[in-house]
Amino acid sequence: MDWGKIFGCAVVVAGGLASLAAWSPAAAVTAAVDPVTGLPEPGYAANIPVTVPVTAKVTPNCGFDPGNLPSGTLNWGDLNNAFDGQVNFGLRCNTPLNVGVVSSNGGLKSGASVASGYTALRDYQVELFLQGSPATADANCFASALVSAGGCSFRGPATSTASSGGLFLNGTAVNAGGYVSGSFIRVHDSAYAGANTLVASPTYADTLTLTLSAVI
Repeated sequence: MDWGKIFGCAVVVAGGLASLAAWSPAAAVTAAVDPVTGLPEPGYAANIPVTVPVTAKVTPNCGFDPGNLPSGTLNWGDLNNAFDGQVNFGLRCNTPLNVGVVSSNGGLKSGASVASGYTALRDYQVELFLQGSPATADANCFASALVSAGGCSFRGPATSTASSGGLFLNGTAVNAGGYVSGSFIRVHDSAYAGANTLVASPTYADTLTLTLSAVI
């Protein structure tokens, strides 16, 4: 899609040469000027409107701040307790955008053997906040809804469609310095209250992957 497109600019050319356009004296659709006097010839229009289509484009420029990426590791202690932490990042985009999130395990998962009445999967909540200039967007889902078949509104990968494929920021994210800070992904949950007991293991883990797409 072309951006910055300007349609139908009308340019009035006064005293133009007859060779600018095909014409006939009967139609009187163009201008004719006496080369000696510089005056319009009788029976011809003194000027003609000329429509000049002008087109241009601005290429979408959309990405995470390389100096402030959504990258890092959050380490928790006992998963029976409540926990809360976040990773901050910056954005730059000269269009509206989507940011999508995918969970690799749908929760904090261990490979430990599980007996009846126990579980090795601990679900948790994920909040995604996007800071634009000045628009913002915010949503919260459980990690179990961020897998490939999950139903979270911002489950990725991000797409270029406003109505799906990530959390939609309805505005740009640009400033004088280029990147806009203030976005974050937050991992949190209250104390565990599941029906099954969490099996003891030091290997509970999950990976959240963020993707970004311009919406044009």
